[in-house]
Amino acid sequence: MFFLILLSNFFSNLFRIYCLLLLYQLIFFFFSILFNFFFALLYFQFIFSLLSLFLIFF
Repeated sequence: MFFLILLSNFFSNLFRIYCLLLLYQLIFFFFSILFNFFFALLYFQFIFSLLSLFLIFF
């Protein structure tokens, strides 16, 4: 009986850890998409400013 309680406790802890890992993975994925979008915007802004400088000078 005690062994069964230990086993169920172990599996519930494993499940909790698995859920936390999934949650962290989802949060990390969301933030990486946000950061990629932000850096893409910065990159396009940089290219746009270079183009505008070329248009001003030429």
